Amino acid sequence: MMKLERFMLMIATLLFICVSLASATLAARQQQEEDEPVWRGSVSFSNGIHVQMGHGTIPPNAPGLRISANSTEAGSTSTSPDNSFRRILRLSDGRAIIYEVLINPLEGHKQFEVRLQAVTPTPEQAKRWQIDYSRIETGFLINYISPIVVNSGDTIAIDVLVNPQTGVKVVDYYRISNKPLTTRRNQGASGGSARPFKADEIELNVFNYELRLNGETVYKNSGGFRGRFIWIDVPRVGRFIFSLAQADAEAAGFQPAAYVNDQRIVFNHGGNRYELTSEQPIVPGSGDFYLWMLHDPTFTIGSPNLPPEFSADPGRYGRFGAADTLAPSRKNE
Repeated sequence: MMKLERFMLMIATLLFICVSLASATLAARQQQEEDEPVWRGSVSFSNGIHVQMGHGTIPPNAPGLRISANSTEAGSTSTSPDNSFRRILRLSDGRAIIYEVLINPLEGHKQFEVRLQAVTPTPEQAKRWQIDYSRIETGFLINYISPIVVNSGDTIAIDVLVNPQTGVKVVDYYRISNKPLTTRRNQGASGGSARPFKADEIELNVFNYELRLNGETVYKNSGGFRGRFIWIDVPRVGRFIFSLAQADAEAAGFQPAAYVNDQRIVFNHGGNRYELTSEQPIVPGSGDFYLWMLHDPTFTIGSPNLPPEFSADPGRYGRFGAADTLAPSRKNE
C-alpha cells in the first residue's frame, strides 16, 4: 500500500512539474509576442530627445485590426513645441487613430515625462491625410490622462484600440532615450522567417540637417527623422516626400526626380535647386542613387503670420515627418 501511495505521489509531482513548465512556456511565448513590435521609423529633437517607434497587435498578426499605414509628423511651429510629434495610424478596416505625443526631459534627461493629447483635424486636414473624418478613434486617450514617466532607454506601450469582443489590441510602442538610438529590429529571427533583402525596405535617415536653396542655407534643424518615406515642408512651396521604395512610390504618383548620395539629397523645383544635407549618412551605400519624389503643393503650415522669406526665421517654422507606408494614391482625383 505504501508503494502505491509513493507511486501516485510521484505521478502527481511529475504532472505538476509538466503543467508548470507548459504554463511558463506559454507565458513566455505570450510575453515574447507582446514584446516584439514592428519597429519602423524614428524622430530626434534639438533638445536631445530621441524616439524610436513601432506598432503591433496583441496577439501578433491579428485579423481585422491590421495597421495599413502609419506616419509621424514633427518639427517646430509657432503653436507646437520642439519636443512633440503627431502620430497617425490607419487601420485596414478604414478607421484611423490620431494623437499628439509631448515629451519633456526630467532629471537631466535621465527621465522623460510623456503626455498624450487629442488631435482634432479639420475636414480639410482629414482629406489631405486621406482618412475618414467620421471614423477617427480617440477613446483610448481617457486611459492616459496622467503623464507617463519613463527612464532613458525604456520602451512604453500605448493601447490605442481594443476589440471588446475578442480582446485583440492595437499597440503603439515608443523607445525614448537621451542619445541616438540604433535601429531596433525584432529578435529571435530564424532561417525559417528570413527573406531576401529588398531596396524597398531601406529607411532614409536624416539627422542634424540643413536645407539649402540655390546654395544658400535657408533652414537648419538639429533634430532628425527616419523612415521608408520621409518628408520636409517648405513654407509657401509645399511638402516634398522622398523614398527608395519604388513600387509603393510609383503607385502613389512619385517620380524619380531627386537623387541621394551619402549625406545629401538633391532635387529641383520651380527653377530652384534644393539640397537637404545630413550629419549622418542618409542611405547605407556609396554612389548616386535615384530617389523617388512627390511634391504636394497643398500641404503647408500656412499661417498668415509666417515671415515673407523662409530664411527670415530659420529653425522655427519647419516641419518634417516620416512614414512606413502611404495611404492609397489620390493622383487620379
